[in-house]
Order: sequence, then structure tokens, then C-alpha cells
Amino acid sequence: MKTKAFKTLLLVVFMMFFGTKLGAQTFVKPDQIGTDGISVFLKSKNYEVLEITKDFLKIQKKGSTRNIYLDFKEDKRYLMFNIAYKVVENVDKAKLDAYLKKVNALNVIKVVYFEKGNDIQIEYYFWTKQGFSYESLQDAVDEFLLYVGDCVNDDTDKILQ
Repeated sequence: MKTKAFKTLLLVVFMMFFGTKLGAQTFVKPDQIGTDGISVFLKSKNYEVLEITKDFLKIQKKGSTRNIYLDFKEDKRYLMFNIAYKVVENVDKAKLDAYLKKVNALNVIKVVYFEKGNDIQIEYYFWTKQGFSYESLQDAVDEFLLYVGDCVNDDTDKILQ
């Protein structure tokens, strides 16, 4: 009887130990933050890495047509995700302002118009200063794409190309 109880206890301990190891998130400390590690992780999670430097990654979710830039900013205190869209030539300023007001009301992202290039940039800031998990980064990129979709859907006046 003691042998059966011991085997059961050993099995439970074994399952708990390996269950936490298999499902554990990968914490990245601030001094470990780099484009190489992030690119390896994202490649394993259905993303293509189109360009990589020490300061940014250009990625694309497989099946998508839009490129996302992940820029390292402020001594790696945060990553800025961004996507740019061209604005239709000679768009009515009132329509553009109304659109920017509507999408910036989402409060999670920031949408900025650049008159020189006649485009908008959708931005999201992912803080890395205290470290992060790769899994939370993936969740943030996926959520960013949802907000980008909201911005495109909110373009009822068709000002984006």
C-alpha cells in the first residue's frame, strides 16, 4: 500500500514539475532584449521576419499583406509597433481630422498624420524597461493588428489607400 501511495505521489510531483516547465513563459530581462531573440521567437509563432537590424524588425504575420515595424526606442525602454498607410490625395482636411479624432479615441494606439509624406502612422508602445515575456509580446502584436483593423474599418470616408 505504501508503494502505491509513493508511486502516486511521485507521479503527481513529476507532472507538476514538467507541467510548469512546458507551459512556462519565457521572461526576457532588460539586458537580454534584442532583435535576434525576438525574431527567433516570432518566426516560431507564425510571423515572417522580413528585415532585421539592431534597432528594428520588419515583420509580417503569415497570410497578411501589411508589414509591421518593431522599433527599439529610448535605450530599449520600449518597442514601438507601427504601420503606415498612405492618405488619398487632396483629402478634405475636415474628414481627415474627424477620422484622426475617431481612431485616437481608441486610447490604446496613437494615430499620427504626416503631411510631408501624406500618410498616417498607427503606433503602439510595448514597454520593456522592466523585462517582458515573449508570449506577452506576441499577444501585444496580435492585439495591435486588431486595432489596426479597427482603424481601417473606421475609415468610412475612404481616406486611406
